[in-house]
Amino acid sequence: MQESRFAPGFLLGGWLAAAAAGDVAAGKTIFQCCGFCHSVTKDNNGIGPSLWGVVGRKTASASYPSSASMQKYGVTWNEQSLNAFRRAPMRAVEGTKMTYAGLTNSVDHANVIACLQKLHE
Repeated sequence: MQESRFAPGFLLGGWLAAAAAGDVAAGKTIFQCCGFCHSVTKDNNGIGPSLWGVVGRKTASASYPSSASMQKYGVTWNEQSLNAFRRAPMRAVEGTKMTYAGLTNSVDHANVIACLQKLHE
């Protein structure tokens, strides 16, 4: 009988995919700390730009006076770019106005992304 060498990797891959999908309700809870600066209402900026429709939007494209650094960053916000930025905003974009220290928990990242993806639906 031949033993499968792929099962652990397959199971791990399935777990990672599930973690990447995120939990919207948990994301809303985590997002509360973001709400001090960011609105989730379309075109309603706070200290930071509104995050309505942020997933799929180009950096510095919201009706918000973004820093020159953010204007030069020039990426489209998606899961990867948001994760890189939120882990350490001031390191990702030197000169950003966002002074938040960062979100380091990968599950929290996935949950916030799931929440943000719903903000355009």
